[in-house]
Amino acid sequence: MRISAAFVVRAFTVTNVLMVVVGLYFLFDSLNGFIPERFPAAEFPHFAQVYYTMTAIDLACLLALLLGTPFLWRLERRGLVICNAVFGFEILYLLGNAFLGLALAESGAKARLLGDSMAAASGIGRMGTVPQIVTGYPIIGLIVLNIFYRRLSRRGSGEDKTHQPAAR
Repeated sequence: MRISAAFVVRAFTVTNVLMVVVGLYFLFDSLNGFIPERFPAAEFPHFAQVYYTMTAIDLACLLALLLGTPFLWRLERRGLVICNAVFGFEILYLLGNAFLGLALAESGAKARLLGDSMAAASGIGRMGTVPQIVTGYPIIGLIVLNIFYRRLSRRGSGEDKTHQPAAR
């Protein structure tokens, strides 16, 4: 039994919506329970700022993923481009955040305070993208969507909207 490329892309569209809904739930639940006073200012002086920055970045990622959903459902190329950009950014953000926090923690006293604040905020500051990171969704999405979009463009099916003729 052969699976249609359009079916796979639309299944990922539905999965994107589910990831956004679950991510928003976790994000707002984290915001609702966030009390900056629980973290000692002497040890984590930048905790609140780092937490709010991470939360804002997560919210932007979720909204961008949601923005690409209608285009992905209609099998338009810009849906793939938006998903590639969001997934690529999420992977780089995860790795960059880890390496930056580690580098700051190994630096001088003031930089160490920022690194410690980043480490402390990472547990609750990235709750919006946690469902994606835990399941490996950005990497899986990048690989599978690109493979099946390529199949769509090769077949030239009636549903293929990846290559539209240029308007003259």
